[in-house]
Amino acid sequence: MKFNRVLKLELWAAVMCFVLLGSCTKEEAQPEATEKSEIAIKMQDGTWRITKYTRGDMDYTKSYASHKFYFYKSSYYKGVLESNVKEGRWGVSERKGVTDPTKELFDLYLYTNENNVYSELDRKWNINYYSTFKIDLSFLDTKTNEEFFLTLEKN
Repeated sequence: MKFNRVLKLELWAAVMCFVLLGSCTKEEAQPEATEKSEIAIKMQDGTWRITKYTRGDMDYTKSYASHKFYFYKSSYYKGVLESNVKEGRWGVSERKGVTDPTKELFDLYLYTNENNVYSELDRKWNINYYSTFKIDLSFLDTKTNEEFFLTLEKN
């Protein structure tokens, strides 16, 4: 009799644990949206520059090192080199299909409306690391298996 009662209590405790764990995973999903907003807010604060841009074995950093980038709340950005100003669109989105919580879950989109110096940067970049002063990005071209790396740092 006591054995059945103990078994029922253990079963009830196990069910409650699963219910509580299930609600915890739902709560954990909330910070992702906050992080997405944090990335966008950090990018909108100040002027940014490219401190690293590689495509495969080629280093293009010098081509962009003097450019300044401004990211605006209205989802457009300006790239400025002296008096030459080019505009494009940008955004941060959650990466779909990633279930490992240890991996970064966000992408940065950069797109220009015309063929210009920033068209080379047009793509969906994986955000590998971000802080108030630095964002590390990567992209893998699945057609050519070429890897791209881009680092933006705040001026």
